Amino acid sequence: MDVLASALIALIVPIACTFVLIIMQKQSLTDAPKNRDAKAVRLRMPRMIGIVGWVCAIFFSVVLVFSVVVCWGHALMWAALIVFGGFVALGVFCINARRVYCVTLPIHADYLLYRTVWGRSYKVDCADCRGYRQKGSTLTLYTVAALPSGKKKKKTFYVDVLSVNFKELDRFLRAHGVECMNQ
Repeated sequence: MDVLASALIALIVPIACTFVLIIMQKQSLTDAPKNRDAKAVRLRMPRMIGIVGWVCAIFFSVVLVFSVVVCWGHALMWAALIVFGGFVALGVFCINARRVYCVTLPIHADYLLYRTVWGRSYKVDCADCRGYRQKGSTLTLYTVAALPSGKKKKKTFYVDVLSVNFKELDRFLRAHGVECMNQ
């Protein structure tokens, strides 16, 4: 019976992950008009990231509380706290990524605004961009900015290709003469 359960889990998990990725790609297309107005185009994480985050946070919070109650006073309680607490933190991270992460491309400007998952914002001038490279599921944007002291500061920005309006970023960078380094 354990072999059958393991085989079912090994079959169901990849199918569920594939299903989630397909939904994320479809949502990227349907959410694109909602993240565009006359002033700017915004790149955001798909809604499915937030939904997966909420499901993960709620489910593993319940499992965490249940396992602490059942294993109170045993060494397993600490293992449960660490493992399930990590999954709760991962769920909260996904919720935050959906809520906070944003790349704004102003329509009539030569810069972009980049806000990280942690809420830190950057204004990236296209003149400071050395180039970009798309590898796998990530676009990497390389910049070199001149500091007032005369030194140069290198900074790298990462954008997920599943972001809503991702193709607009490629058009924006090409229109402003930023070199694609994939070749």
